[in-house]
Amino acid sequence: MRGIVHYVQSFCFRQIEDILLREEIGLPVLTLEGDVPGPLDGRTKIRIQAFLEMLQ
Repeated sequence: MRGIVHYVQSFCFRQIEDILLREEIGLPVLTLEGDVPGPLDGRTKIRIQAFLEMLQ
């Protein structure tokens, strides 16, 4: 199964784009929100792993 990992900036209008994406794309979407791109923390790694497992 396919899915999308979507990164959005915190406190940004792009969160609205995320809502529209979810409504229109027709695929599972994992949204990751952050204030600056950088190394992944443990929580984010677990979220991505769970998302991938859900897609299998």
